[in-house]
Amino acid sequence: MGGTSGGGGGSFLAEAKQRIIEQNIELQALDARKVALDGVIQEYERKFNQIPKKSMELARLQRAKMSNEKLYLLVEEKYNETSIQEKSEFGYVNIVDPAVVPVKPVGTRLRVFLLFGFIGGLSLGVFITFMKAFIDVRIRTPEDLKRHGLILLSTVSGMKYEIRKINEDTKLSPAQSPLDVHLVSFYRPFGPIAESYRHLRTSVLATQEDAQSRCIMMTSAVPGEGKTTTACNLAVSLTQAGRKVLLVNADLRRPVIHEMFGLTNEHGLASFLSGAATLEEVRQREVLQNLDIIASGELPDNPSEILGSDTMKEFIRSMKQEYEIVIADAPPLLAVTDAAVLAKEADGVVIVVSAGTTRVNALMSAAELLHNFDAKMLGVVLNNFDVRASFGSYASGHPNGYYGYDSGYYDSNGKKKSKKSTNQRLESHTRGVRTS
Repeated sequence: MGGTSGGGGGSFLAEAKQRIIEQNIELQALDARKVALDGVIQEYERKFNQIPKKSMELARLQRAKMSNEKLYLLVEEKYNETSIQEKSEFGYVNIVDPAVVPVKPVGTRLRVFLLFGFIGGLSLGVFITFMKAFIDVRIRTPEDLKRHGLILLSTVSGMKYEIRKINEDTKLSPAQSPLDVHLVSFYRPFGPIAESYRHLRTSVLATQEDAQSRCIMMTSAVPGEGKTTTACNLAVSLTQAGRKVLLVNADLRRPVIHEMFGLTNEHGLASFLSGAATLEEVRQREVLQNLDIIASGELPDNPSEILGSDTMKEFIRSMKQEYEIVIADAPPLLAVTDAAVLAKEADGVVIVVSAGTTRVNALMSAAELLHNFDAKMLGVVLNNFDVRASFGSYASGHPNGYYGYDSGYYDSNGKKKSKKSTNQRLESHTRGVRTS
């Protein structure tokens, strides 16, 4: 009995524990459901709280809709009333004459209109011509130079056609050809532009016929007029006439001559004047036949003082004893004072102007500056001059003009040269440069 009752009590206790565990599990599940339901209740409460705001917004929009509908109906009603009233009214119009189609043109007084048109056009043309003459203050033609009392030494046309011909005729690559294509007097010595430089050569030599040697300074009023190109081509033209020439780059601010001839610029005029190099170290001999060149060298801090020094004066005097012609390429007159300082030591000054670019007041200011420094002005070179526009195609250097025949060159015997002549001269010069 005791064992049975004890066994029954143990079974009851185990069953009670089991039920307690099950109740705890069920209680935890209920707690979880309670938490989930609380979240759902909060979400519904949030949505419920938003209902009044949306209701108010809906009511406002409905009122606005009704108001707009009433306004639209009112406007439409007024429009319809106005349309009906307009169509029901009759205009007060009396027909005097019925419109008819004319069978012949109405008189236009053609002669009177033509006369007024001719007089008006002539007057307008004269007015424009006079206005252009007074307003346009640029140098365009040789007559513009003569009108201001300046001596014209030569005119040089644009080089685009000549450069194109040089590129076609010259078979050497840029690496093999150190000479710049703007040296037209070298590449095309029988072309029209080379003839212009020969004209300049003759004019310069004629200004000082009695002088055994002379120093010519090339300059311009403002930058970009082509003074360096003119100086280099004049030097080449002088050597072709058998003159012994020294070309000096006296532009110690923006030197270009060494690039034109493919030379080094390590030592030059500035190096010699400052005592950093000897004359033989800076002089590059026989760049072309009869042509020696002195480059600018390293650019100094005081170019005006160096060019106006006693050393520079002595240098010019000594070079005039060695060479027949010394050509100095100087900076623009109105840009810096270097050219004015150097002009006093030169035997003559040539000013290069660009047609259609140089202004009269700039040119006259440059000429007055030379006069104030007691420098001798030989004359003016009119660069980039359009010959055809001024004198017609006959005198033009254009291929359709007088010089159109020179698709080839002619030697002293009148026989036509082949294009190889230019390449042979260039190859010879290139070998000479490399050898030196």
